[in-house]
Formats: sequence, structure tokens, C-alpha cells
Amino acid sequence: MFSKEKMVGKITLALEVIHPDKENIRKMRVSQMSGTGNHQYQKPKTQRMIQSVKDANSKPIIVNGNCLLKYF
Repeated sequence: MFSKEKMVGKITLALEVIHPDKENIRKMRVSQMSGTGNHQYQKPKTQRMIQSVKDANSKPIIVNGNCLLKYF
């Protein structure tokens, strides 16, 4: 559902409201998008799609200002 914020003193806490059927909805979406339900099933990959994946995977992983892993 939605996340809410609660003010406790001077600290703002983010409270996550969990949908009661969250796990069932997740399983339903997984089954709907697997195999022939997936709109990209058995479609050829375009050069643009391949290049965008390469670009996304070539970015370094930075945590707290430190480069942990750099792809080539």
C-alpha cells in the first residue's frame, strides 16, 4: 500500500503499511509474467535493448562514496 511518516520527537520514522495479500499478489504476478504471459517471450532482442543493458551493467557500484565493484 503506502508508506506513512510518523514524527517522534525530532526524528521522522517511515512506517510501511503492508498489504495483507502482498505475498499472494507477488506470486500471481510472477506466474502471469512467466513464459507466454511475458510480452517479451520469444521476441528477438533489439540492438537498442542489448546496448541499454550493457550500459546499465557497466556502471560502478558505489557505497558511501567508495567504489566497491567496477564493471568493464
